[in-house]
Amino acid sequence: MLPADVDKLVKGLSEASRIIKASGKPLELFRTAYHAITSLKSYCVNFSDKGGDGSPYSVEARLLSSEKGERVVKQIRAGSDVKGIELKLWSSSKEKSDSKIEEEARKIEETLSRVGKLSSESLKNFYNAVVIERKLDISLNRLLTGATSQQVYFDVADTRERMILLLGRFAPAIIQMEKALEDLTKLGKEKPIKKDVGEKMAISILRWKSAISEYISQIK
Repeated sequence: MLPADVDKLVKGLSEASRIIKASGKPLELFRTAYHAITSLKSYCVNFSDKGGDGSPYSVEARLLSSEKGERVVKQIRAGSDVKGIELKLWSSSKEKSDSKIEEEARKIEETLSRVGKLSSESLKNFYNAVVIERKLDISLNRLLTGATSQQVYFDVADTRERMILLLGRFAPAIIQMEKALEDLTKLGKEKPIKKDVGEKMAISILRWKSAISEYISQIK
């Protein structure tokens, strides 16, 4: 994804942190937590997945959202050195951060409880759907940080193929994505997407994100 000055995002904000205790594979815990804290008002400004194959593994993401007109930054991390999920949150005041992190922690705990009751097939679909959520969030960040049409094209094309496996080739979101890909091919590959085009694309991404969120809500 495009580089983001994530430290600048939290400058001047108040931090709160929690460890949500849980057992399981770090990547699966991360995906569960990601779904719990993302929303139509947030997008992913930073994602890293490193280690494994004998070395310490860690996966984390930071999400930026605007809530009641205020900037809120949320970070989740899971790894071989964390007994569960590490949650951090930054907002305008300590009181708000402390209150908000408790709310986000409850969402994660509730989602962990729900996921723990899913069958193996449903669980697989859930994790695959969350990957799509994250990729759409990253696409939103690209649009807001000067991405080229080629970068966004690759994002949308990859996400579309993943969504076809879950929703079917003729789902409305899939047809919309196909049209969006056609439109992107008409733009200069290496030129940043113009603001009006980016805003239109962002609205489409929010529709697709809503569609995958609805799909996740129906997994049993």
